[in-house]
Amino acid sequence: MPNEVRAVYERYIALLDQGDSGTIYDQMLDPDTRKSVGRDQVAGIYRDRANRYGTGAGQRVVTAVVHLAELPFQPESAGPYYYIRSETRLARGTVADGAFFRRDGNGAFVLSDIDTSAAAPAMSAADRDQAINVATQFFKGLENGEIGRSLMVTPAPDTGEWFDRVQSMRGGDLNARSLVAVYAFTDLLGEVGDYAYVQFDASFSDAGVTEQAWLKRQNGSWKVIRFWAQPDQ
Repeated sequence: MPNEVRAVYERYIALLDQGDSGTIYDQMLDPDTRKSVGRDQVAGIYRDRANRYGTGAGQRVVTAVVHLAELPFQPESAGPYYYIRSETRLARGTVADGAFFRRDGNGAFVLSDIDTSAAAPAMSAADRDQAINVATQFFKGLENGEIGRSLMVTPAPDTGEWFDRVQSMRGGDLNARSLVAVYAFTDLLGEVGDYAYVQFDASFSDAGVTEQAWLKRQNGSWKVIRFWAQPDQ
């Protein structure tokens, strides 16, 4: 990640470890986010985190750093963003913290959004490979205008908007698809489960595309539960 993003992230983590939600809200939170989220709400998020997992620095490892044009499923969001995900072992458990950073109107990086959940068990090499393979095959199908229903969870969600979005991002033939990130997580839209996230950079002859897939373990196999595409950064 760029040095200026690293510096902002490290400051955020230091305040998080200190439990200083007030300074995070007052000095780091995106002004646009503050319009819809109150100081007490932010304090409550960090208080719940401390009550569940513990406080302090703990043992932390960064598990993903990705660059995104927009927030997933929010094409109107004002990116680009850096998403940094870490896992920290604390007294009562291991917590996964995600943080989105973007430039504000003055050009400074600010904290735009966060997510916090229980960390997932580490993925085995076989688990990781299967998740990547399922996501790869799914996006290959989309190249041909097909939704791989056999690769999706059952019952399948409504995919119309997602499919249209993916198709609108592409132009020409695929030149290359490279893996950007893969990690396991435990909570999707408030539903606890066994999940994986896979992100690719796909280079088409007329466009570069970021491809995103969210997978859920169902009957022992990874299945796509959500997917999206956005301009490549």
